[in-house]
Amino acid sequence: MYEPLIEQLGTIQAGLLKLGNNNKDKILDQITFLQAKAQDAMAKQNEAAIRQWERIELSLMPLGKLQERVYNIMYYLNRYGLPWLDELMAIEPDYSGTHRIIYM
Repeated sequence: MYEPLIEQLGTIQAGLLKLGNNNKDKILDQITFLQAKAQDAMAKQNEAAIRQWERIELSLMPLGKLQERVYNIMYYLNRYGLPWLDELMAIEPDYSGTHRIIYM
């Protein structure tokens, strides 16, 4: 959209053609700068959400392995106490051999 204006300025005075091209380059640089700033702002805004998802993933799969392969019973007893074990034992057992998430 800027090109026709620059061409018309060139017909008025030759020096305006060069000035118009320089002006266009500055505007494009500013647009690029603003775009980079907007991308940085979006990355910072989403960074907290991404960290939360990573913490959830590490909680569910510590070291990329199943919890029972990394943590032993003492971890949970220290964190949740003995009542947690009673709640766990009250859950109906599942003998299907698949893993499941238990909500307590």
